[in-house]
Amino acid sequence: MIRSLINITNLKKQLYCFFLFVPALLISQTNIDGSIKDTNNTPIDGANIILKKTDTDEIATFTTSNAKGYFNLQTQTGNYTLKISALVF
Repeated sequence: MIRSLINITNLKKQLYCFFLFVPALLISQTNIDGSIKDTNNTPIDGANIILKKTDTDEIATFTTSNAKGYFNLQTQTGNYTLKISALVF
């Protein structure tokens, strides 16, 4: 009986910690969006957008722009470098 009470107490502590810290992880996401255009203000379709961690140069996330030049990235908060490249004809 005492052993099961200890297990329930430990489970309550674990659940408390889980529900305490999980919302913080969900809130700490960042949304980066924008559009890519050339010098004639024409949207660039298929541009590569890469987000790298500044300290390690590791790729955090990447995407390509759509036909209207729009892109959207979601990542954790932090220090990043945004790299954009495209082949324009």
